[in-house]
Amino acid sequence: MIIYRKSLMGLALLWKCNGSALPRALIPAIFSSAVAVFFELYVFCYITAFALVFRTNTAYARYWEARLACATMASKWGDAAAMALAAAQAASPPVTHSSPLVGSLLGAWREPLDAGAQLHLRPPGRSCLWPGTARPPPA
Repeated sequence: MIIYRKSLMGLALLWKCNGSALPRALIPAIFSSAVAVFFELYVFCYITAFALVFRTNTAYARYWEARLACATMASKWGDAAAMALAAAQAASPPVTHSSPLVGSLLGAWREPLDAGAQLHLRPPGRSCLWPGTARPPPA
């Protein structure tokens, strides 16, 4: 039988070790506290790293989607130029004396059309699609 001593508001019971779980729980509690000191911000760092990786992955996917769209657009401009050249060569009467001129003109028009379409895609106030090359807006 455990004998309890009467004291001021039972404060002596707090320090009593006989029959208490405190000595058995003290060593794991000290170990857990020591580990918690070193990994205090572990959860915060884990969540921040996860969010940063997710955001980077999303930005990378958006970049490649835009790059693919620009490459598809340039390919379509080339297809349009080739079809126009084929239509000029298949015209009746056939245009034989100016076919190289038509081909060179269509080839020369393809790049400015492609560049014009890319400039149309740019954000307002930017001179091109790359960051860091923004010009100030005209006054």
